[in-house]
Amino acid sequence: QDPIMEARSCFLAKVVKTAKTFEARHKFNLASKYMAMLSLSAMDPSKRNRQQAEHDLQSFICRRRKHVRSASTAAACTSGSGGVNVPDQPDFILPYSIFILAHHPDFPEAADLAAGGPKELDPWQKMTGFALNQLLADDDWNAEGSSLPAIMKILS
Repeated sequence: QDPIMEARSCFLAKVVKTAKTFEARHKFNLASKYMAMLSLSAMDPSKRNRQQAEHDLQSFICRRRKHVRSASTAAACTSGSGGVNVPDQPDFILPYSIFILAHHPDFPEAADLAAGGPKELDPWQKMTGFALNQLLADDDWNAEGSSLPAIMKILS
């Protein structure tokens, strides 16, 4: 929410760099938590920042899906196990994003919702949709909406 665009751009770059560091150390759960912060970029007034956040989030999701697929294949070949844990999948960005947004200081209280109606939730819907669109987007791994079963499992 910094009014200076350069500060928001630097913060975005720092979040992505930190997530990549965690990813390199095989701390995929922490990397997903950091990448979930990019959903806040949906409300960034700078189109460049929004596009960069979208690109970084999509790249992270594609990398994680490829890693999950190869790890699942390797685990199945060596031990016959099911493969990767659910929290290691990129789809876990969604509950982390919801958690971050729900604890945001500007999130409307029940009284605000009663007075202003559902329009009060429009920015939050846009930010949640930002993360969800990246998860459901078509990539080179699978068909569009392929992660929907995992997302439904996470949310239930």
